[in-house]
Amino acid sequence: ELAAAHCAGVLSLADAARLVAARGRLMESARAGGAMIALEAQESELNDLLAEFDGRLSVAAVNGPASVVVSGDQDAAEAVAERIRALGRRTRRLQVS
Repeated sequence: ELAAAHCAGVLSLADAARLVAARGRLMESARAGGAMIALEAQESELNDLLAEFDGRLSVAAVNGPASVVVSGDQDAAEAVAERIRALGRRTRRLQVS
């Protein structure tokens, strides 16, 4: 969006560069303590489980009927993943920045 705003003449190159740098700093500081985990589960079966974590974890993506990604607090995400693995299902922590 920032590149498009610059190309459209809404932002100068200097302003766009400052915003890109600021966004990078903010994203880096926000990543501590968080995690994203892909789960072999249906979204509907996660609703009650996620409610136990008082908003610290939410569905980030529904990739298919039995493929959901959760995102949020690292400890909460790992706890949900452990419960899904206990059901004999696959989980995978995603490497994100």
